Amino acid sequence: MKYWSGKGQYQDLYEKYWKELVPDMGEADTTEGEALRAIARINHDIYNNGGGNIVEVDAVYDDDGDHYADEYSISRFYDDFFDKVAMFTGDHMGVRKFKRMVEDLGADYWDGELNDTVDSFIDRVVQKIDSQLVAK
Repeated sequence: MKYWSGKGQYQDLYEKYWKELVPDMGEADTTEGEALRAIARINHDIYNNGGGNIVEVDAVYDDDGDHYADEYSISRFYDDFFDKVAMFTGDHMGVRKFKRMVEDLGADYWDGELNDTVDSFIDRVVQKIDSQLVAK
């Protein structure tokens, strides 16, 4: 939630690379820009929409046609953003856990664990961008 409120650990670098790498519309031209764009889209939807665009809800009915549960999953559109973050950071297991947290937004993850996870992935993306671009 720190980046959402403009107080992320690497906020200055985040904003610098956003201006340099992410176009006003459409996909970025680099993997670095796409990774930053992806984690920013996820961050935005979690804190602006409660994950409402990320999470799809399917009602589950019993044999009598009575509703008895809802199943939550990441939309295909946002699944691509999570995949980009996983590929860029190399943390596929961590991104799977992150996705489960987002699927459970209506449950228990509005506590510090989701906030810390979002901020941690932003930190990691920004740090990797910085190290890659400085090395070039």
